Amino acid sequence: MDDTRDLLERTGARFPFPEQAFERMNRRRERKVRNRRIGAWTVAAGIAVLAVVLATRAVPDARDRTGHRPSPSVAPTVDLNLGGPRHVFVQISSGDVGKMLPEGIDGGSFYPVSPDGTRFAFHPCCDPPVSSYVANVDGTGARRVSPDGVDAYGPRWSPDGTTVVYQGRNGFTQMIGNLFVADVAQTGRIRQVTELPQFQNGWWFLSPTFSPDGTSILFHLPRGPGPTTWDLWSVPTTGGEPALVRRNAAFGEYSAEGDLVYLSPMQRNFLGSGLWVLEDGKARQVVDAQDIGWPRWSPDGTRIAYERGDDVHVVDVASGRSTRVSRGGRPEWFDDDTLVVARG
Repeated sequence: MDDTRDLLERTGARFPFPEQAFERMNRRRERKVRNRRIGAWTVAAGIAVLAVVLATRAVPDARDRTGHRPSPSVAPTVDLNLGGPRHVFVQISSGDVGKMLPEGIDGGSFYPVSPDGTRFAFHPCCDPPVSSYVANVDGTGARRVSPDGVDAYGPRWSPDGTTVVYQGRNGFTQMIGNLFVADVAQTGRIRQVTELPQFQNGWWFLSPTFSPDGTSILFHLPRGPGPTTWDLWSVPTTGGEPALVRRNAAFGEYSAEGDLVYLSPMQRNFLGSGLWVLEDGKARQVVDAQDIGWPRWSPDGTRIAYERGDDVHVVDVASGRSTRVSRGGRPEWFDDDTLVVARG
């Protein structure tokens, strides 16, 4: 893995950022949510929330360089206290906004659904330590799938629904950490699949996702020095040497048929200036717009949901026609006609 690590070191030179960019983006969204709710809050509720935040931040930092504590045990949880934005089901064909997610599991960052449509994966937002969870879509059976007290971001399902990949890191620093795969079907065992150079970088979120056959994991990696941008990389699910997939690309995801969607990254921003699809080795721009993010393939591979500003849009891949479907952000497909959207 030495040659790959040398390449990663060159494309990921060490340089400090005064603030963690992904947290800053999350906090802007959280401020909007809080502003919508502030009229309904009481002084007592504010004091209670402050106490919870202070208690959370008091967790001691005993992590190793991978972002994990020595024990890989997976523990159940009862009260998640996620505290983030609320999420709703949005029907694409009618535009109807349906019910909210069950209260016990709502308030996380985003909610990818398992391939069989029975479970969500999610993590809280935004203060460390952040754990990854899975739960039934009705809110029952919630359990943590990362070690207690470990920062575990961005869980995504494998195609067979037996494992999730997440990014494990020390959330009290700007280190990017590594990628881990957790068996959520049987053993609960966790294995590390990357050995990335641990440079400090405010643009730390790797956005991992599985390939259609489940044999590899796609992720983007920030590089420098100078204005930040990203490249897409792939690593075997069992671990090994990462391979460069595409330069100047971020937030990549494969469709079930193997087509790749990605963003043209904007410098010093987590958003993109264009949405592209790579089909049979040929790249085609399907959305030409600024400040877009979070592209997600529909299960049938015909459409892509994405966020732009405070709205969620869906683009038909064949025609390139894009339609605004809802206020909100962080869209995740529940089925071919339904999105789960963060609405506050």
